[in-house]
Amino acid sequence: MSCQQYCLNLPVASKICFEITPISPGNPNTDMLLFLFHVDGEERPTQLITHTQYQYGERCICQVNLERGSYALVPFTSGCHQRPVEEQEYPVPLVVEESGKTTLTQHCKEALEEIFHRIDLDDNGSVSRTEFDFFQERTSGEICDDDAWKVIQENFELTEEDELTLKGFIDLHIMTAEDPEGGERELWVVMAALGYNHQLQLNQACPFQFMVFTESCETELEIVEMCFVSSVIDPVICQEACAHGTFEKVKDGGEDLKAFSHSIGQLASIVLQNKSPKRVSAQMDCSRSSNMTINRESSVHVIDIEPNSALVGFYLVPQDPKEPYSVSCVICKILS
Repeated sequence: MSCQQYCLNLPVASKICFEITPISPGNPNTDMLLFLFHVDGEERPTQLITHTQYQYGERCICQVNLERGSYALVPFTSGCHQRPVEEQEYPVPLVVEESGKTTLTQHCKEALEEIFHRIDLDDNGSVSRTEFDFFQERTSGEICDDDAWKVIQENFELTEEDELTLKGFIDLHIMTAEDPEGGERELWVVMAALGYNHQLQLNQACPFQFMVFTESCETELEIVEMCFVSSVIDPVICQEACAHGTFEKVKDGGEDLKAFSHSIGQLASIVLQNKSPKRVSAQMDCSRSSNMTINRESSVHVIDIEPNSALVGFYLVPQDPKEPYSVSCVICKILS
């Protein structure tokens, strides 16, 4: 999964409090964490400072004292509640003909309204060109060039600050629906990229809200870039698990293949560590876990671990956090 990475700039040393809350109506139980890092000269995350603790039904909050400087904030979800599901063969319609004109169905307009508020990152009720660029990059892989933005300026409703309104955003997609070369097919590209399935259910994305409070100063929070969350957070989970996790038995693992379980609140992870100079494979079986949802399609999974490396084999979260739950993973090295 991909997400924006944020840069926090502190002009003076201060105690800060930050919190994150999922706001996904399709996945009310979604796990969310927020990680705080030191950054290098290019504002890329380096050393982990701290993170929130995932706890179902509660805001995920953390407090920390920070020196003057810049820091990275990276939101994270395990994907346990965003696993791919089998799509129905016929998707719901997005386009309808009314009085001889092509327009959008009410369900499509409602989904676009949710998307509009999601990409309105500063929550001011309109979408700036920078915010629209993140939307374009997510849906088409490209940002909005000057010519494309000029078309928007000339044809769709904008605020006095030259930002796209909700009406303008909806009208833009009505124009897409009317385009013979785009039409409903192009609208589905947008919906899929923003996490909607063929029934217009938001089950492949996790919208969230997070807030940062400072004690001694005002602060600036800016979006740095889109990043693949797993490439940033998985190494941190591996490091914490190997250093502080619970050792798990690996059948035929010997001294080279180690396994560790680790929990952050109600989020559990199973990490495999390969200390040998050769790639090894292992079968992981979490089917005996009780009341747990996993991040993979099957509870039995074969995984390859590169030489002298570690990786996350499974993430697990409670399916019903109000009921007892337990994690059980049987791990067996595959002998070659």
